[in-house]
Amino acid sequence: MAQSQSPQITEVFFDQATYLLKRFDFRTFDLSSITIDTNVLAFFEHILSSRSVNHLKIAHITLDSSIGDAGIEKFVSAILNARLNSITLLFSFLRSIVEVNFMIDYANSVILPNLIIGYYVTDIFPPVITLSKDFAITTLSRFETFHVENVVVNADWILPALLTRLCLRKAGEWEFFTTRQLDGAEIEAVIDPYMKYEPDGEKHIIRLIRTIHKVKIDPYAGIAPVIRQRANVQFSFRAKFY
Repeated sequence: MAQSQSPQITEVFFDQATYLLKRFDFRTFDLSSITIDTNVLAFFEHILSSRSVNHLKIAHITLDSSIGDAGIEKFVSAILNARLNSITLLFSFLRSIVEVNFMIDYANSVILPNLIIGYYVTDIFPPVITLSKDFAITTLSRFETFHVENVVVNADWILPALLTRLCLRKAGEWEFFTTRQLDGAEIEAVIDPYMKYEPDGEKHIIRLIRTIHKVKIDPYAGIAPVIRQRANVQFSFRAKFY
């Protein structure tokens, strides 16, 4: 009985959404605690095609067996084609969705994208992705916020991307795994003449001289220890841009 009623319920929501989209602009779309089947996927594509949605959050969802690989591709394409300013993804089948190409395509689709990808403690943790030097320098620096809990950025490549990002003069935050902690001496050695380094206890601050803009690096904050343990990674990196 539940299976026979599901399409009717989905159709009702679809019709309601169609009506409301004609009258209002929806800036945020939050999809959670639901199974994605073909009907929900059609509803999802329809909402995102409205072009009014800027922020998407998807949490704690599962995929119906009817979706298949083609359905996953449609799901990802709908997200990327919507040109969203902010994407938050918190669910367990991300390993089939969130790959390097997804991050690159998203960075290419909007200016100053915001990407947050996380996992629940009970999730099956996906393989850790090691990002390339090219990604760190040419793509990472374009993200306003980049909080991704299954990627590693080599510490040797962080500072060039970080300084480029600081010059954008936008608030935001980066958080990911890394290979070691940065130290003050190496930061001072690479900053530009119009920047100033300030130690702040165990933290590091880089300021743009004669502006209010700065970035604060906290080597002991970042991704939760339980996530680091599951990923078998020792170090995480966190930077807040002001």
